Amino acid sequence: MSVSSETVAANPDLSVVLVKGGESLAALSPDERLRFSFFMLMTFRRLESLFVQRSHGFIAPELTEGFERSVVSVIASGGGAEWWSSAKPALSADFVVYVDQLLESERFPRIHPGMGGSETLLDPDTSPGTRGPQ
Repeated sequence: MSVSSETVAANPDLSVVLVKGGESLAALSPDERLRFSFFMLMTFRRLESLFVQRSHGFIAPELTEGFERSVVSVIASGGGAEWWSSAKPALSADFVVYVDQLLESERFPRIHPGMGGSETLLDPDTSPGTRGPQ
């Protein structure tokens, strides 16, 4: 995710596209929609790679949970959800089923500031997708 984060931080124009697209794809011009779609696809290809590695036992699930919550939260509503419904054919069927099951199984808050998320950090003891106190 650091490459994605660096890309957004270093490109103010992309930040604007992601904020607008996070609310609704209809808010984007054709050029912005292309940038939004390719950024999202790049991010989901990374998550898909982790999914494959996890399914083969190369990475423990607890090591990828935060990244997974971060990425999936973006498609839980708004323009991200619109993008996800149209992007599924570009990803493996098993991965699509997995992500769809995640979306159905728990509520993913939009955690990224500027993309409909809260400007404050979520309480780790009460946030969906967390284990709470151990």
